[in-house]
Amino acid sequence: MPTPSWSDEHDALLARSAPDLPEPTQAEVDRTWNRIDAAATPTRPRARRGRILVGVAAAVAVTGFSGIAVADLNTARTGAGPVDEEDLRLGGAGERLDTSAPDLREVFAAESADVPFPSDEARQASLDWQVKSLATTPGSERVLVSTGAVRSWIAADAVCAWANQWAVSTRSGDEPARNAAIKQIQSADTWPAITVADALFRADGSDEYAYLDVLSTAVEGRDQRAVAKALVDNGSGCDASLVPDLPDASWPIFHEKREARQSQHPSSDRALQRSTTVARPGNLDDPEVQEMLKHLDRLRHVER
Repeated sequence: MPTPSWSDEHDALLARSAPDLPEPTQAEVDRTWNRIDAAATPTRPRARRGRILVGVAAAVAVTGFSGIAVADLNTARTGAGPVDEEDLRLGGAGERLDTSAPDLREVFAAESADVPFPSDEARQASLDWQVKSLATTPGSERVLVSTGAVRSWIAADAVCAWANQWAVSTRSGDEPARNAAIKQIQSADTWPAITVADALFRADGSDEYAYLDVLSTAVEGRDQRAVAKALVDNGSGCDASLVPDLPDASWPIFHEKREARQSQHPSSDRALQRSTTVARPGNLDDPEVQEMLKHLDRLRHVER
């Protein structure tokens, strides 16, 4: 008997029928994050808390959190979605997928088939990256990821791939290819894979896709550093396989260059450490603290 798929209608019904639940205590929140920290092995940086909530929490909905029964072990599809509104908000929309299943790549490919890529090669690079990042070993503690989270990550990969095409065509003077890349990048905020995730972020008070506005403006020009910066400023940048012709958008290279700049201005690290130690809410009016924060801001501008 085939496993039924989770749909958008299920998400909407769940949100409407969510019961009023008391706010969790800090101890309960701490216990939850302790379990998440113990289960997660992140392979990419995520700079902002909102991205961690939907990113890591989605990928580490471990046994005991969801109550999902073990289904067909030969498929990633569980036929189950979020169990309550909080699970929807933290874990993302859609069906929960078992990351230890042998058909994980095929399911990721099917779920993201509507996400536009400039080439099949770029699509396959994205799938390689996502499976490498998320796949787990059968028999280990069960790890589930939502289709909504996977689709949003693959959509972000597609934006990176289009930016790479923009870089190549801008250098070569291929205007049709450049215009096609600009069109896709500037319409990315309308892709369903992004709009669904964006709605959850905004409901949580976060604007995680604001970088798309900056990127859309940058691609109208010809400054490749500005385009790369817009991509890495979203918190994680791109996997190197997706931006071979725009390497500054690859997060390892970006952070390597940033560390090199910081080594030329070591006082910025000391100022940051001191300011975070001294600048508590109760003493932000202290003249010494104010001066340190101004100095730190000046150093940050130098690094840019």
